[in-house]
Amino acid sequence: SPFILATVIDLTVHKQMEEALHEQARVMELAQVLVLDLDCRIVLWGLGAENFYGFTREEAIGRVAYELFHTEFSTPLEDIKAQLHSTGRWEGELRHRKRDGRVVVIMSMWVLYRDTAGQPSRILATYADITTRKQAEAALEAGGMGTWSWDFSQGLPGGGRRAVQAARPGTGCAGGWKA
Repeated sequence: SPFILATVIDLTVHKQMEEALHEQARVMELAQVLVLDLDCRIVLWGLGAENFYGFTREEAIGRVAYELFHTEFSTPLEDIKAQLHSTGRWEGELRHRKRDGRVVVIMSMWVLYRDTAGQPSRILATYADITTRKQAEAALEAGGMGTWSWDFSQGLPGGGRRAVQAARPGTGCAGGWKA
C-alpha cells in the first residue's frame, strides 16, 4: 500500500516577520540616514538623503561622504573616529554643502555597527538640518537680544533709560518694555 507523508507548516509568523522587515526597509529608505563603511564611503543612500542633499543614489554610493559634502567638522575627523571606536557613538554639528551649493548646518549622530563577530563594520549616520535655528541664534546675538539685567534700585533694566528706550515696541525687541 502506498505511503503518503504530508507536512503542514503555518507560515503566518514567517510572513509577519517578512512584512516587518519590508516595512523597516521602507522607513530607512525615507529617513535622513546614511550608512557608511569604515572609510566613510556611502553604502546606503535612500530617498530621504536624496531629497535633502540633491544627489542621486548613483552620484552618492561609493563616494567618501565628507568629500561629497565638502564637510566642515566641528571636531577633527580623527577625534570623531577615535570616539566612535571607543564609545560606539559620536554626536555633533557639521557643515555640509548640498548639490545646489547651499551650505547647511546639521546635527549628526554616528553609531558604530558591529558584525556578528563583534568587529566594526558600518557607521550609521543620522542628520537633522539645524541651519534655521543657527541663523536665528546668530540674529539674536547680533541684534543685542538676550539676557537683560535689572537695576531694582531705579526700577530700570541694567542699561538705564537708554536700554528701556531701545527695547520699546517697533525696535525689534520682543516684550515691549516701557519706561
